[in-house]
This record gives sequence, structure tokens and C-alpha cells, in this order.
Amino acid sequence: MRIVIVGGSGRVGRAVVAVLRQRGHDPVPVSRSSGVDAYTGEGLTEALTRADAVLDTTRTPSLEEAAATDFLRTSTGNLLAAEREAGVKLHVPVSIIGMERVPELGYYRAKLIQEETIRTGGVPYTMLRAAQFIEFLPAILAGNVHAGVARLPASYLQPIAVADLAEILADVLTAPPANDIVEAAGPEALPLDEIGRRLLPGVRVITDPTAKPLFGAALPERALLPGPAARKGRTSLAEQPPVG
Repeated sequence: MRIVIVGGSGRVGRAVVAVLRQRGHDPVPVSRSSGVDAYTGEGLTEALTRADAVLDTTRTPSLEEAAATDFLRTSTGNLLAAEREAGVKLHVPVSIIGMERVPELGYYRAKLIQEETIRTGGVPYTMLRAAQFIEFLPAILAGNVHAGVARLPASYLQPIAVADLAEILADVLTAPPANDIVEAAGPEALPLDEIGRRLLPGVRVITDPTAKPLFGAALPERALLPGPAARKGRTSLAEQPPVG
């Protein structure tokens, strides 16, 4: 299969390209650095020629709601229009588990708009909702550290390693469209305060149920956990080295 990976120069995109090549497929990574810009539409027609499926791993340039909504609505609309013209049989975005259960976070509201754009976009799809990436947790946690102290709630995450996610994405991209949501998470659910103690050496972690750890948004206790049908990775948090 010929599979175009939009945002193919990023961490997730590179990992998926490697897996698809190992499985004998023809992955085509594209990004702005290669002359393909989903937001402006530049290069999309040529990039999607003969493509069977498209994976969208692009990240927004801003987490602010208005900017993220504009970017996601525009770039997704451009992708879907080019896919319809090219006869692409499957569109797969990388989305996030439990977004509708964290109403304070504007970025999640923007991602939900992206999902609705895909549902009504006229291209068969599988919505891959992933848990937080193990590799990105240190950066999220570091934003909660002030004067050597981090206040974190005992809200649960079930983080997944990028390598495991890449394997699941490769499966989804080479299967028929679900026209539904598929979830992907790691093997273990852990409270965020405990994750902080594991990944923030030298930082005093205080369990605080009123803390707002996700870019200033509160995190309900089980909001970001997957459902029972989620695909599971194998890599545990213990395999992630500490920050610093």
C-alpha cells in the first residue's frame, strides 16, 4: 500500500514510516520541509497521487483554542478535499482519548472540531485516539514544577510509548476503515502524582486534587482512561528514563 504520512518528519511520523517499511508497504512522509503544507494546501495534490491511505500526525503551532481550531479545521479540510480528488480510501488522524471529558481545555475542544470535520468530510476514516505519549510526559510534568515543587492530582493516565503507537497505527492504516474511533493506550494506568514522582527526580510532588496539570485545565480522575476495547502497547512507564 502507498500510505502518505502528513507530518512525517515528526517523532510519531518517523516511527510509523519505519514500521510500514518493515512490513513491505510504501510510506511517503511529507511535511512543510518537503514542500507539502496542509494548512495552505501547497503540494497536497501531488503528494496524494496514487495514495491508498493518509495518516495525519501534524501538530498545531499553538495550543490556544482559536489558533488551534483555525489550523485544524483548515488543514483537515484541505487534506480531505485533496483525498476526495485523489480517491484516497482511508483517512487516519492521531487524536486523544477522553477529550470530551476535559471541557476546560480549549485545545481539546479544537481537536473535537477536527474530528467532526472528518466525520462529515466524505472520506472513509478511522479515528485513532491515543493516550498521552510516555516520551512527552516529562515536558508536560515540567510545566507544573515551581520552585522545586509540583502539585499534581491523583488523576489517572495510561500512557503509551511512541514505538507501540506506531505499530498500532500501521495496523489501522492497512485495515478497512472503521468509520469510528479506535483507542490506543499503554499497559498500565497510573495516577499523575505517582507518575510525577517517578519522572521528576529532585522535585517534591504534592498530591493536590485542585491542581490543573494540563496547561491550566483540571483533570477529572478517570477522564483520560481508555475503554475496555482499546488496543494496548507493551512498554511500561518504568522503561522511560527520568528527566534530567
